[in-house]
Amino acid sequence: MGIARLITHLEPFASSVQFSLNASTTQPTVTVDGPGLAFHVYNEAQGRSSPPRPSPSYSELGQATLLWLRQLQLHGLRVGAIFFDGFLPASKTNERLSRLQSAVNKLTKFKATYNGSDRVHPGVDFSTSHQPFPARLGPMNSPFLVAAVIEALFASEFSRLTAVVPGEADSWCAEYAKTNGSIVLTGDSDLLVYDLGSHGSVTFFKHIQTSLEPIGTVLNGLRHHPTEIANRLGLTSLLPLAYAVDQERSRSINECIQVARECDTNTLEFKQFAERYAHRKVQQLFTADLDETQQNALQYSLRRIDPRVSELVHQALPSCFIPSGDLQPTKLYIYLPFLIDDPARSSAWSFGNSIRCLGYSIITPAHSPTFWMKEIGRRGQRIAETDYALYPTEKTVAESGHLTRVMCQWANTCQELSIAQMWRLFGIYLICRELLDDNSTMIPSEYIKQLVNCHVSVMNWAFIHLSAQLQAVLYSLRMLRQFTNVFLAASPERVRGTGFINSVAGLNQHLSNLPPLHELFPKEDQNSLQIDDDDAKLTFAITKMYELLGIDETEMSKPDQKAKKKRKPKGEKPEQRNGTLSLEKPLNMYSVLSEN
Repeated sequence: MGIARLITHLEPFASSVQFSLNASTTQPTVTVDGPGLAFHVYNEAQGRSSPPRPSPSYSELGQATLLWLRQLQLHGLRVGAIFFDGFLPASKTNERLSRLQSAVNKLTKFKATYNGSDRVHPGVDFSTSHQPFPARLGPMNSPFLVAAVIEALFASEFSRLTAVVPGEADSWCAEYAKTNGSIVLTGDSDLLVYDLGSHGSVTFFKHIQTSLEPIGTVLNGLRHHPTEIANRLGLTSLLPLAYAVDQERSRSINECIQVARECDTNTLEFKQFAERYAHRKVQQLFTADLDETQQNALQYSLRRIDPRVSELVHQALPSCFIPSGDLQPTKLYIYLPFLIDDPARSSAWSFGNSIRCLGYSIITPAHSPTFWMKEIGRRGQRIAETDYALYPTEKTVAESGHLTRVMCQWANTCQELSIAQMWRLFGIYLICRELLDDNSTMIPSEYIKQLVNCHVSVMNWAFIHLSAQLQAVLYSLRMLRQFTNVFLAASPERVRGTGFINSVAGLNQHLSNLPPLHELFPKEDQNSLQIDDDDAKLTFAITKMYELLGIDETEMSKPDQKAKKKRKPKGEKPEQRNGTLSLEKPLNMYSVLSEN
């Protein structure tokens, strides 16, 4: 997150470096700040075109990330590790909340100046996951940017070098550089402040440029050696200098150096500042009684999950192995990705909440009234917490069984569709079920086809909000899959019974074919060639969906249409109306299809 102006102040003390193609000399190892790389690649892919172009797709961002890393290797650099945040400390809370509130303010201001167009102009490529606001909203358009980049890395030759770590990526990059004398590639000035040892160094993404020389293409950059810079300035480290800059950012570099030399490092304020840059290795007590094979299986699962999911897992898992009588009141939290939805309406994350609550209940200790779940996200015009009481064991088992049967039956109903289309339509079905139960405005079939095919011809705030709701539901299913992956890898027989484990295993199996993010939310042109061929199949599947909902499809041809349930013949039972799928009133939004 960085210290403003620190890079600018220290840039004159950096040394120029060059790395050429097919270099014969041994080149250094680099450690990559994963989140910083994701945002750097996004900004490079976005460019500064005029008029601004739509945001790049997740597929494009993943490929651009791999290309960027391969360019490093072609120029003789060896990638040693790529780290992603998996558990940020509590000291980051205020800054995280401030950034989220800024995002809300930015979105609210944008909506006040953008009313949306009724139709998208021919030839303009918009996607359901990347709204057409690239210049003003930037990476906010790609709420799953970091997760998509991680996914691309794990599907590449960089898989074994990539890890979502139980801490801050900065800290792990610094520790790796200290141990191996590597260069940390980052966009965060905090890396100048960590202890990188006598040989560790830092190069910022923005300083890496390519030039064409007589010997071929060359990578040019600036390399900062914090230990050498501190020695030149008469300091033991750059910590006092960073502290001086952070305390008063209007100071000149010479003033900051003087303040740093006179800094009292024994004050409470300085010690608290220095604590931010201490490497902490999380004690993973939940692995203590596992053999080597079991530990490897669990670590394999932990290092691959999305950062937001990882953060909750590392809060919850340790408590699973504490005797129930010793459990202390605990509030678990998760920061939901910021979605581009209509800020005048309820958050899109209000959909999919029961799916997420099921996931939270699986990964937390056996039901205890002392445990509460808090989701942090938009509520109206502000960032707030939403509380969830975790399910008791019996309900978790029942809900897992319900959803398992739902997914199995839905797959059979929509087997003519592609896997990605089937899941998108399933997400829409879940949204429709809630809208129907609340007597809310239903989704017109025109919108449904556009969402399933990712072929957008309408762009207004109603469609934007619906698109965000679909993202929320599908990502909630992704979160659930990752929770079940970790649960099953953690040797759950230590703390859970056979029935519970089997119910989660069944759920995990049916979530296993949930597509990666770049397939769930592709750009329009990735699907346009097959849309005509699939239209009849999709039309049939949508008709089946309306039948399952028990509503009249002919009423759904217009926006802002409230659905009316079909009258059932006297004496007819719900299961007789819809074959094997029941329309009995569910306990939650997805149990409507469960077997009787």
